[in-house]
Parts: sequence; C-alpha cells; structure tokens
Amino acid sequence: MKWIALTMGDPAGIGPEILLKLYDRHFLYERARPVVIGDSSVLEFYKNLHLYKDVSIRSFTEWEEVEKSVFSTQNSKEILVWDRHMVDIRDMRPGQVDAQCGKAAYQYIEDAIELALKGKVVANVTGPICKQSLHKAGYSYPGHTEIYAEKTGTTHYMMALFCKDLKVAHLTCHMALKDIFSYITVPGIQWACRLLHKTMQGLGIKNPRIGVCALNPHSSEKGRFGTEEEDVIIPALNELRKEKISVFGPVSADSIFARAKYGAFDIILALYHDQGHIAVKTLHFKKTEEFFAFSGVNVTLGLPIVRTSVDHGTAFDIVGKNKASEQSLYEAYKLALEMAPEDRA
Repeated sequence: MKWIALTMGDPAGIGPEILLKLYDRHFLYERARPVVIGDSSVLEFYKNLHLYKDVSIRSFTEWEEVEKSVFSTQNSKEILVWDRHMVDIRDMRPGQVDAQCGKAAYQYIEDAIELALKGKVVANVTGPICKQSLHKAGYSYPGHTEIYAEKTGTTHYMMALFCKDLKVAHLTCHMALKDIFSYITVPGIQWACRLLHKTMQGLGIKNPRIGVCALNPHSSEKGRFGTEEEDVIIPALNELRKEKISVFGPVSADSIFARAKYGAFDIILALYHDQGHIAVKTLHFKKTEEFFAFSGVNVTLGLPIVRTSVDHGTAFDIVGKNKASEQSLYEAYKLALEMAPEDRA
C-alpha cells in the first residue's frame, strides 16, 4: 500500500478538528496508508474537547518507526501521527494568530515535502494554515503554493481548484491585479495549456477540452475593450491547436463557467485569482447543519510531487465549536490517491 502524508495545518485553526472528523467518518485505509504530520498532543486536545471516543491516536517520533508500524485496515479510526513535538499545548491559543503555531505549520509542510521528494510518500494532502501566523514566525510566503514551489525547486507552477462539476486552473494567482498583465503572454498561456492537457490525460481523459477565459469583458469585442485577446490569447491558442491540443476561447468569463458546469469543457484556464475562485466557491460553498462546507480541492500543478489541499482557511471564528466540515479534506485525500503514481508501494 502507498503512504500519503496529511499535514495538520495550523494547530490553532480547524485543521486538527477536521482531521479527527475525517478519520471518524470516512474509511481511508483501503488503497493507502495515511499518516498525519503534526503534534499528537494537539489532536488529543481537540479529541477530548469534542469527545471522539472511537478515534485513537498512535504517535511516532521517527519516520522509520512509522514505516515499520503494524496496523489493521479494519481499525480505520486509528490515526498514525509522525509527532514533530512543535507545540507546547499549555501555550496554544485556539482561534488566534500565534508564532508558535505558524512555525509548527511550516515544519509540517517542510517534512511532508521532504518525504515526498525522497519517495517515502506518494502524495501530500495539506491542512489549512494561517498566513499571519506564518509571517509572525518569520516565514514570508503568500501561502502553501509558494512554499511547495521553492522547496521542490519549481519555477513554473499553477494553482487549480477541482470540484465535482468544475475544474479551474489559474495562470496567475497571489498577486495584485495590476501585476497580472506582464504574465499574460503567448508562452505563458501555451505552457499552462500544455500542463493542463497532460494533467487531465493523467486523470483518464484522452483528449481533454480546455476552455480559456478572456481577460476583458465580452472577450474585448475585437479590441473595443482591450487588445489582450487579439494580441496574446488568440495567437497562443492557434499554435496549441497545431499540436492537437483541444483549446477553446478566449471565452468571456461571464459565461465560460456555466458552460463548463454543463459539460462544454473538462477544465478552464482562468487568468487571475478571483476570476476562477469566485465561480468555484459560489458554486461549491454550501450551508450545512454544522456551518459552511466547501467540497473543492486546491491542487498545485507543475510540481515534481503530488500536492492537494483543502480550499479553505483556518476559520479561527469557529475553532473549538465542532462546526467545521471535513468534506474538502476528504475530497483532497481522494484526489491525491487518484493523482498518485502507481509504481510506488
């Protein structure tokens, strides 16, 4: 069976809680051996707080101990933890920005990346982190994506959101809107579409249909509202078609997502963060009895390793209230299994 690493996320956020719910409500051991990288004391804290009596926690201090551990697939509610001992539970402040928790969250990510690069695990599934806590601990990254890019030596990468009936990748992501224009180039669009073509083929779609967003309203109406479509996007797509890549566009952003939802495209290339995120989150945020559940998954494309993630934050306002949903984490775990290479045990 394959090992998959799940990072706990920020200890003061909802990451530990949704991990407990994940193991309590879902069977994870059928095709993989999941292991949590985090602090077992934090998980025990939230377990006792919410009385997850059926969930057990088994911790290991060395990775070699994890690999040698014996477990039964029947005991699906046992959480194996590579315990990093980063958090003093007496000083932890749930629901608050905390340098200690930011440092811990970063260490969990760094360990998971190292395991993946060494081939010890076939995928990383990451819990939510707090950027403010990360920065307070001395790490100035905008988010997970940039950490993964730097630690894997990746210069060209892309964030994507995968949901049941809508998949959206982003040409640019965490930057000011005024800065995106220098990244909307013919080579950039071509690289992105080639990566999406390869990614979707890896998920079993032989000839994926890629819808490409226009930048300007109404796809600029032939230059009336801008020239990026005529000058950049259309030439890029024409060249891609010569490579037998099925690209469509540029399609006006006010209609492309609805068309994709009803089957016109297998994946969409959005040109900037909110262009893609607003559509996906509007469609897949749903009110539940507990709170708000988002079933989408954040995927980093272009890395030498598989990395999926929840697509929500630490939700400090509901920490400890047993309202957070594990659905996005569960979907991220399933997608990691699907994307993981088959030739590693």
